[in-house]
Amino acid sequence: MKRYSLLRFVGLCVSAFLLGAGSKNAAAGVLDNQSLTVSTYIPGADGFVDVVSYPTPVSTTYASAPLSIGGADISFGLNEEALDSGIYEDFYFPNLTITGVDILQNGVEPAFFGGATFDPSRITFDANDVFVDITGRWLIDPTLGYGGQLEILQVDVGSPVPEPASIALLAAGLGGLGLLRHVSGDARSRASA
Repeated sequence: MKRYSLLRFVGLCVSAFLLGAGSKNAAAGVLDNQSLTVSTYIPGADGFVDVVSYPTPVSTTYASAPLSIGGADISFGLNEEALDSGIYEDFYFPNLTITGVDILQNGVEPAFFGGATFDPSRITFDANDVFVDITGRWLIDPTLGYGGQLEILQVDVGSPVPEPASIALLAAGLGGLGLLRHVSGDARSRASA
């Protein structure tokens, strides 16, 4: 019975370690100290323009609009209307695996630009990128006195899969615990005999 309990304990520890490796992570700081490239894509001959790379956290003016990236959030405004279709911003994080994007604050245009909210379907993502379709939208920084509000996104990031060396270290440690328990059990049985 004791061996079964020990094996079950070891199995639970290994399962918890491996399951925790792929969990969703929206903790503060997941974007901090990451490499980031922000690009504006204009279809046609122009392609990508305004390609800027940053270390995060970022607090700057990008393409005439406020941009703040840090913790788990991307906050941005758009001070120019993109009239052509297919224009988008690309926030590229080469060293992260993005698992989701949540809207913390849905941007609203100033009333004199129409007062529309930013359509959530304009925000998509893949493993390393957050894409924002900016065609025909204005999201102006409210500190400029125009009203409206910025778009704030929370980026969910998957934890990295444990390296083989980490798994080997965990297995060696658990094996050592099992051996220690086995040796101490033998010593107890000899002492009682």
